[in-house]
Amino acid sequence: FASGLAAPGSGVRLWIKNVTICNSSASFCTVDLRDGSAGSVLWTFPVPATGGVTHNFDPPLKLTANTALAFDASAATTTLSISANGFKSKV
Repeated sequence: FASGLAAPGSGVRLWIKNVTICNSSASFCTVDLRDGSAGSVLWTFPVPATGGVTHNFDPPLKLTANTALAFDASAATTTLSISANGFKSKV
């Protein structure tokens, strides 16, 4: 697992609007977007070899309050770059 965005604090939740993933390796993989490192899978992205994927959530994807955004790749890759955009709000 890799932490994407830290837990925002008590009574505050993250909302994810956009995610972009780039895979520079020669292997296809999937990337799970998780509600915390031990949390449930919120979305699974197929990421082609030497390619990428972008997704816009409308409405934004809501995480549990005071929980980090985490990513989990299905396979080892040379370089996997992940960008997430969103906002935080009080519960």
